[in-house]
Parts: sequence; C-alpha cells; structure tokens
Amino acid sequence: MQIQFLKILKLTLLVIVVGCLLQSCSSINAGIVKEVVARSTGTSKSKFDFIAGEKLLWSENFQGTFAGNFPKGWNTNATAEVVDNEDKTKALLLTKDGVYIPLGVTNLAAEFTLQFDLSCSSNYSYYSSPFQVMFASLASKKEFTVLKQYNPHNKDVVKLWLHPHNAASNGGYSGYELLEKGVKQSSNEGNTSQFFADGGSASVKVSICREKQRLRVYLNEEKIWDLPQAFDQTANYNSIVFGISHLVDHTGKYYLSNLKLATDIPQKEKN
Repeated sequence: MQIQFLKILKLTLLVIVVGCLLQSCSSINAGIVKEVVARSTGTSKSKFDFIAGEKLLWSENFQGTFAGNFPKGWNTNATAEVVDNEDKTKALLLTKDGVYIPLGVTNLAAEFTLQFDLSCSSNYSYYSSPFQVMFASLASKKEFTVLKQYNPHNKDVVKLWLHPHNAASNGGYSGYELLEKGVKQSSNEGNTSQFFADGGSASVKVSICREKQRLRVYLNEEKIWDLPQAFDQTANYNSIVFGISHLVDHTGKYYLSNLKLATDIPQKEKN
C-alpha cells in the first residue's frame, strides 16, 4: 500500500514539473516572438547629414538674363531659355537633346558641395530622357560636347541622372555611371519617391557632396547614393556638364534653378 502511494506521489510530482517546464518554454517563446515582431515592425530614420560648403565658389539664379534668352556665362550644342517663375525667381528651361556647361566653373575641389533645384512638367513620359549632371575632366571647355548622351569619348566622368517616372509608374528613379578614360567602371540605378511626376509636375532639391573619392547624393533629405570610390584620385575634375537626350513628347520639360557650388565643408559633415 505504501509502495503504491509513493508511485502515485512520484507520478504527480513528475506531472507538475513537466507542466512547469512547458509553461516556462511557452513564456520564453512568446517573448522571442514579441521581440521578433517588434524588430520587424519597428521604424527607423536615417540622418540627413548633408551640410553645404561654407565658401561659395559659383552660383547661378539666372537673374542676369532676360526671359527667352540663353543664359550668359553658359554654352550648349542645343538651345535653352531662361523663364520667369510665378514667385519672381528664374529657371533654365531645357527641352532639347544636348549638353549644357556653365563656363564659370573652372575647377572642382577635392571636397565640394553642389546644390540645385530641378522640376519637370506634368506627366513627364517614362520614355523621355533623364536629366543628367556630370563632373568631368576636360582639357578645355570646348570639349564638353563629347559628353552628349551615347557619344563615345575618352574622358574621366562621374555621371548622375534623375528621371521622374519609372517603368512601374510608382515612383521616379536615379542612376549613376563612373567612367575612366571613357570606359565604364561601375553603374547602378534605383527607384525613389522624392522625384515623381504622378499625374502632375514634380520638383526636388538635389544636394551633392564630394569628399575626395567619396560621393553622396541626396534628393530632398533622402540619401540615394553613397559611393566610397566614385572619383578617380588621379583625374583633374574641372567641369560640370548638364544634359538631356531624346524627348518623346514635345510637352516634356525640365527646369533647372538655384545652383550653388561651394567648398570648405564643415568638419562635422565629414563622417
């Protein structure tokens, strides 16, 4: 009788211990699940770390050119014209296949920032040209025409481009090409919501920072590119060239304004 009682007691204790262990494991698993869910649904926000250089090297607001004219201090192999905005500012209207160079930029320091405003017309077609900005090493300013889209050349160029409509019609997109002596070394492209002509026009603030080889590019406050080795240290980058190519719709337009090139980047910007 006593032996049977002890067996029942041991069995009862075993059941209690197993129950406790199962409950403990369940609690641990629930905690893990909660942690995973918290991590997967958590939000994060990257830091907008762009700060413009303090020493202004060159700027352009087109105030010195009458509306309808090509701007002073620029050259092109196509045509463009200055237009008046409703807020009394001015912009350069680009609608033709060609390249455009500001002659006042004669050198690009090892560390510089470039900012400008870019807009496009309503319902800009996906099949029309992206807007291009190129940092180039040219022997003379007359060579800028070799940078026309699809034209072979032997120049050192860092090319960026923006387009307000991607193939899926759910955003804009951007890309880059790194060329050494005209040979492509690297390229990539990606989507962005910052410059998207969704049933209307689109505008964006473009901010670019060079720190020796490194290149960072921002659309508004979104960093879209951070390339540690974009610039060739042996190349003498001395020109900025803008460009567009074909426009399938004659209503397609780009507007370029408020350009500022500067150096002496504050130390806290270098990270």
